Amino acid sequence: MLLYVIRHGDPDYAKDSLTPLGWRQAEAVGKRLAQAGINRVFSSPLGRAKDTAKPLCELLHKELTVLDWLSEHDAWNDISCDNGKGGKNFVFNVHGSQAFKTDDLLYISPEEYDKTEKAFGMSVEKAWQRVGQGSDKLMEELGYTRISRALYEASPGSEEHVAVFCHEGASMVWLSYLMGIPAHIFWSSFNITHSAVSIFRFAPNGVTNARALAMCDTSHLYAEGLPLLHQNWLKY
Repeated sequence: MLLYVIRHGDPDYAKDSLTPLGWRQAEAVGKRLAQAGINRVFSSPLGRAKDTAKPLCELLHKELTVLDWLSEHDAWNDISCDNGKGGKNFVFNVHGSQAFKTDDLLYISPEEYDKTEKAFGMSVEKAWQRVGQGSDKLMEELGYTRISRALYEASPGSEEHVAVFCHEGASMVWLSYLMGIPAHIFWSSFNITHSAVSIFRFAPNGVTNARALAMCDTSHLYAEGLPLLHQNWLKY
């Protein structure tokens, strides 16, 4: 199986939809994924994720299945904190990555929430458990049973190509869980921009794990002549 995890396009948060640029990003990623032979399409329940999935669904005549556990509202409630400027932001965007790279934090397991709390100043257990339960249910539906922190048993697995449209916070929690990488290590090493595509391979037989073939790919934006901007401010 190839699992494609896509963040929504440039958002209009007030309308829970997309900006004009976001719609162009959605069309671009839809064209790119249509060529990948996507078999099934999933989305968070929020409008900006469903709108980003819409062009792909229309191109392939696919129904969209909603996964409530990928709601960004829940992720925000679980892992946002005071940003020191009178507002809030996700904890991984507030704390500098160097704070997560100390020796006593690099080698702990995802389940050692008391130690991750030292890094974050907050517990990630609620987010990890909620998203993990949803992830395990989806993976079982796709033919993969989680047998350890990062391993899955194909029972049998699938040769399908599956697209899931979601959000920054939800996917940062999910991908760390899916790959068995402690949150503080994943969060201080990766970030995900608008309409970015991350691709993971799971073998169709035997014991397998999530192998990242691409992380935060935005080549579809380049192909369509759209701006290459990380989070709308950093040109790359």
